[in-house]
Amino acid sequence: IPDSLYYPADPDEAGNLVELGITPGDRSHVHLSASIKFAAEAGRVHHKNPEIIEVDTARMVASGETIWHAGVTVFLTDSVSGEYLSIVDSDNPELTLLREIWAEEE
Repeated sequence: IPDSLYYPADPDEAGNLVELGITPGDRSHVHLSASIKFAAEAGRVHHKNPEIIEVDTARMVASGETIWHAGVTVFLTDSVSGEYLSIVDSDNPELTLLREIWAEEE
């Protein structure tokens, strides 16, 4: 399991998720992505400009939480406590590049 995984979020809800944690909602598990790029692409399905949340999976695993590798770039867990979450900076180079590409596609 990588030390960090990523979760796309509605920009209006990202702060609440970081505070309260992530639950699976109508799915059986929380789906996490292996990179900022994959999380952002997954988030674009629902949001024009998704916020990306970084999950400190190294700390999660060290504290006994279970994360499964479910596909090439997808990982699953039951839920993620807010203590393991942080919002990826909007000036992150990878995220900035993706947003530039999306703007060109419009």
